[in-house]
Amino acid sequence: MSQSDEKSLIQFINDIPPGVNAYSTVANQLFSLLQPPTTPAWVQWVQRVILLGYGIMFLQAVYLVSLRIKTKMFRGIIFNELAIFWFYGKAENEYNHVQKLTLNVIKTLQDASLSYSPESYDEGKLLIMLIPERKAESHLNMVNKYIRMAIQVNLYQSVLPSRKIDGRKLNSETGEAIMLKSIGEKTRRKRDLIVMHATIAYTSTLVYLPVIIWQSTFKGDDFLRNPTWLIGTRLSAILIIKNARLELPNPRAQTQKITSPTLELRDVFGRCEVRTNTETISIPEPRLQPNTGGNILEKAAIAIMPLRIPNGGIRTMRTALHTKSQWSPTRMLSPRPFVRSTSESSNASPSSSNSDRKVLASLDGGPVNKISQPIAPNSKAEAKVAFYTMGRIIRAMIFTTLGLGTSAVVAFAGLHLWVENFELPPGNRGLRALKEEEELYGWKEELEGWGAAYAGGGTDSRIGWKARSLVRAAWVAANWQTGQRALSQTGTDVADEDGWMVDSAFAIAETRLQQALLLARKRGLKLDQDGVVDRALMELESRLAYICECINTPLALTKAHQVYERLWQACAGAIDRLGKDGKDCWEIREGMRIATRLGDVGLKLSTSGLILDPLSIVDSQRSAEQYLVWSVTQGLGLAVGDGEAFRKIPTANDQSVFAKPGGIFSFLTKSKQPIIDRDSTTASASQPLKAEVALLEASLDALNQLPPEKILGGPYISPTASRATILALTRFIVHLATVDVNLAYRLQKRTHGVLQKAIPGNLNNNSPDAFLHGNWFQTREALAAVYLAELGYATKHLKPESVVDLCQSALRSLDSVLSKERFQDEVFKRGGTRSASGRLAEQAHRIREEARMTAAMASNILGIMFENCPVNVTKESPAWCGSQPGCSSAKAFFTRALRYSDASTTSDGLGGENRMVSLWNQSRHHLDRVERNIPSTASDPISSKSSSSLSP
Repeated sequence: MSQSDEKSLIQFINDIPPGVNAYSTVANQLFSLLQPPTTPAWVQWVQRVILLGYGIMFLQAVYLVSLRIKTKMFRGIIFNELAIFWFYGKAENEYNHVQKLTLNVIKTLQDASLSYSPESYDEGKLLIMLIPERKAESHLNMVNKYIRMAIQVNLYQSVLPSRKIDGRKLNSETGEAIMLKSIGEKTRRKRDLIVMHATIAYTSTLVYLPVIIWQSTFKGDDFLRNPTWLIGTRLSAILIIKNARLELPNPRAQTQKITSPTLELRDVFGRCEVRTNTETISIPEPRLQPNTGGNILEKAAIAIMPLRIPNGGIRTMRTALHTKSQWSPTRMLSPRPFVRSTSESSNASPSSSNSDRKVLASLDGGPVNKISQPIAPNSKAEAKVAFYTMGRIIRAMIFTTLGLGTSAVVAFAGLHLWVENFELPPGNRGLRALKEEEELYGWKEELEGWGAAYAGGGTDSRIGWKARSLVRAAWVAANWQTGQRALSQTGTDVADEDGWMVDSAFAIAETRLQQALLLARKRGLKLDQDGVVDRALMELESRLAYICECINTPLALTKAHQVYERLWQACAGAIDRLGKDGKDCWEIREGMRIATRLGDVGLKLSTSGLILDPLSIVDSQRSAEQYLVWSVTQGLGLAVGDGEAFRKIPTANDQSVFAKPGGIFSFLTKSKQPIIDRDSTTASASQPLKAEVALLEASLDALNQLPPEKILGGPYISPTASRATILALTRFIVHLATVDVNLAYRLQKRTHGVLQKAIPGNLNNNSPDAFLHGNWFQTREALAAVYLAELGYATKHLKPESVVDLCQSALRSLDSVLSKERFQDEVFKRGGTRSASGRLAEQAHRIREEARMTAAMASNILGIMFENCPVNVTKESPAWCGSQPGCSSAKAFFTRALRYSDASTTSDGLGGENRMVSLWNQSRHHLDRVERNIPSTASDPISSKSSSSLSP
């Protein structure tokens, strides 16, 4: 273990929360340090493609490589290769020693974790177990040394062949090649190999030197675990090393002969063909000049004068006509120049046939001599060809890279611009409300925010461009990412057999938001600065906590609890400064919402198994209950116009009640008797909880005495604060039912009475905001009726007919909400993107989904109630059972529940776009059970087109 690893490990141990098994956590962390970093999939595919290309090149040039084996340079390369293998072998041996030492320490930690308990845990004992790991530092130093030496040998080997180039020797060999053609061919091939190899060697050196410089910037062996360095060296090294190893210039260019191509002209059925030793060129008739006279071969000779013969480097061509009686049209002419003699010219018969004509071409472009001489190699021209070919390859690579890079940049910028301008800003379609009305109903405060929703934008420019990009990336992951990801109990990316499979969308979004918040804090932004809460950071941290809730692992819930606690502390401080007059303000409303979330997360943590101490579990649950009570008392206090009266239990600064900042694990140090009896059969509320419930009942009774228009809508409380109050009260009653169902029934009965009386005062259709607020109250009143029916049936306080009446009343109210045509207005419609949606589309969609969920719950309860009715109805049957058989009525209600939970199966406008899987499965299970007992000839009691009366 290096010094940097030791420091980070000690910091990791100090950050382990109390109550977590530190031995197994540190063991998992050490195991993760042993794992090498992995490269992305695209890097691995690029590596495979490059290897495949070099394999094909090697097969094409096996003969050329075999010739190189005989040289002294090849023996030097082989020697260096052995040195490289030796260095890497020694590095692997040293790493095996490090791995063996670390695995022994991990085994010791795992053995100690079996007997772990929070009371007997000693951090000093844990550090003593880690002392043997220090022996690994010397082995890691040797690993670093061997790898650096191997890299330096690689660099030297790529430079070595270029030092073998000797210009004077090449010139002398070129001179010899002028006299001897065979020697000239060998020299040219050798020169081509050396020029190409020198170019590759110099290019490799130029690219490889930054890799060495980059590596020297790391401390110790840190470069071995840096993913960026790994990607860069893998892609660059494979290009460089393979070029230097194979020494493969273009095989096709190496095997070409240096002789100039021969030329043959044939008269084929009135059409001319030009044949060389490499290819055949056909000259069509239109290319021949008709007014030149002569036969077809003469015309062809004139026509091919401007042609360039491929692979010959010819710039000009001279032609001569020579007549010889014994010449055959199919004879292959040599490249030497010919001149028609005077005697032959004088003796030529003007009436000679076409077969007596032959075309001779001088292909070297030089003076016409009668003595044939070998063509002198042109080193300058060949070097130009080689560099021209390499230049084309380099240009193609550069343009390809630039094209791909430009496409990637355009796609990246386009994606971020799309998300910033179309997905993150709230909808703005539909009728705009007055500013006073928007502030009054506060629907904008309940929008999903990513940093600037409060201002109607996407992200806040104050956090910087990099943090804004990370926020957009978090949105993309949360909305477009698919798949699952394994997380271990220690929170690292290494999964174990006891780990959790979570949605990768939330896992990636959490990481991106954490990075964005870190960058925002580095720019000097604070959550509570000079007594003012920063709303941008409030939105980002609230979104982070919500995503941690969605991950729903114990460690993620702990993180969410800590974030919510920090946000609540900031709002509570603002409440003390701004809310002393008992009036409503944004900080109070936000604090109420956050306190409700804190209560939910705290209750989840108390049952997650992360807290092992029973006393701590009780204290954690007690803290969650008091956060919920705090939220309710704030709202009820504002509702009756006396906010201070209801802040006594508890206050924002009451540290004897609430946990201090740092999470629920602060309870681990407390030692007192349990407050709540956790026996599942005799569960009852504690005395403090009973006192708080009594206070809430008294406040609800006082609120119920007010006129309908002032209930949850007086001068001191805004509509958005009244919604937050009802939401917190509902969450508290749901939890209270698991502690004391009788207390929950009493409190729910008063809540339903208040909501029932408050509906007329909150129903207002003057504006879209008021219309939505009234429908929200109507939906919540129906939900309160369903909860009351459930609790009353469980405690025997309500008779079956009362339960049926409550559920049927709730269904009628919910159908009224879902069937309102005003939801089709532009202001409530959802568009293709968020910015193209209506201004209140998200809130309307959420209300309709809650209405569908509540209606499905009421239908299932009614189905269960009617399932208990007799099959054959008699006079002794209960009046509420109706005239239909019980199973038939139950089937009708379970079918109705299926329609509510899956709106895609209906066409009557009953709701949203998503299927509620849990409710749908529950309704499907009930329906299958009833269908096995229902007669096939029974009629459907709910087949009427009217939905106003749902009773069978």
